[in-house]
Amino acid sequence: TCPRVSFKVLFSLMILTLGSNLILPSVVNAQVVDKQLYLSDPGQGLDRIHPGLVSPVDNTTSVSETLGGVGDAGTFVAPTDVSNQWGGNNSITPDIAVSGSGASETVHMVFLGKATGSAKLNIYYSSKTGAGSWTTPVEISDDGFNQDAQSFPSIVVDASGDAHVVYSHKSGTDSKINIYYVTNSGGSWSTPVSISDDAFGTDALTPEIALDSNGDAHVVYHTANSTDAKLNIYYVEETSGTWSSPERVSDDTFNQNTLTNPAIAVDGSNNVHIAYSHKSGTDAKINLYYVTGTGGSLTAPVRVSDDTFNQDVQENPSIAVDSNNDPHIVYT
Repeated sequence: TCPRVSFKVLFSLMILTLGSNLILPSVVNAQVVDKQLYLSDPGQGLDRIHPGLVSPVDNTTSVSETLGGVGDAGTFVAPTDVSNQWGGNNSITPDIAVSGSGASETVHMVFLGKATGSAKLNIYYSSKTGAGSWTTPVEISDDGFNQDAQSFPSIVVDASGDAHVVYSHKSGTDSKINIYYVTNSGGSWSTPVSISDDAFGTDALTPEIALDSNGDAHVVYHTANSTDAKLNIYYVEETSGTWSSPERVSDDTFNQNTLTNPAIAVDGSNNVHIAYSHKSGTDAKINLYYVTGTGGSLTAPVRVSDDTFNQDVQENPSIAVDSNNDPHIVYT
């Protein structure tokens, strides 16, 4: 039976727009209601679990799709199981991206699961084009690592419709969990490549990926260098197939751990925009911080939430950039 967690929604969803002037946070939804969230694994936290994407009936990863374009009076169809009940193993923490349009529109999905015969949990990929059916999930992490892949893979799709995925895993030779990158841009899935630094000596977790106009990848994740006082947010970028060394985004002098699940977006000028939760030495509570720029020249972190709320900002901010290159952030 799928475990069920009942809880009160106590946090408000906030939205920020950062243009030429900072717009103060505004409440998007402050309703306090009873909620039930179905979890496919009681060991997983509540962060980044998508209600409705984990089926309460069979614990598999499902999607709901709307019939009709954006703005149409479309009707959502019944959830479709896109994973497999491999020996009753759970499929959790999916991420989704879309490429193309019309009959060639393709939906791409990644999730954490375990196929029958697999030694450990792995990352799987499935896709559906137009009115077709979902493909059989294919393993894109390396089961030969003989270690469980971690929750929260992240996927983006480039202009050619090729998928780029990052996730956390640990090979047999790694001392810690690292961030791995794979793509199917060559027509088949590449061998996973570690893009974090195993010498840091700390697990690297909850990556998020974005692409720039050149198709190069930009990734943020949560870890700590051996010289860091606390856990921080790190950033790496790929240029023509070569990955940069990890660059610390957050301010280690805050002497407080950052929270997991940072967010990243890239604007039309190929500047990155990063949001994450942290607490400075002068903050009363955990706040939302924002960094922008390009690799090697990122700005100092700026607090963009309101510390006078006197409540901790939570994990999982989400960020998007408009056509004027202005970022918009939602958080709780």
